[in-house]
Amino acid sequence: MANDLAGDSGIWAPYKADVSILLPRSAPGPLFEDREPILQNVLNLSDDPGLEEKACALHVDYLFHGAPPAVSDERMFRDRAALDRAPGLEEVFSSGDAAIYRVHLPCS
Repeated sequence: MANDLAGDSGIWAPYKADVSILLPRSAPGPLFEDREPILQNVLNLSDDPGLEEKACALHVDYLFHGAPPAVSDERMFRDRAALDRAPGLEEVFSSGDAAIYRVHLPCS
């Protein structure tokens, strides 16, 4: 599952829902550098076959957009409306400010 860094409650998904997340809060530098481009381009993964292939290999089937973060936490998915408009994402659940999107990839 693609999570919005530590900026939302997606970091709890492994503990609460038994699913792996793309970038754990404690991700070491090389892991972060390898996976961050997937988050940066999640709105248009199909434009980059290499990233799309990497997202498939990492089983990035869903994206979690949580409630607004604390001031000290960085967030990559600032605009939920952009997520709603993204052709490769489909909202499958929402509650309040939180939403889960299915990531449509050629492997899923």
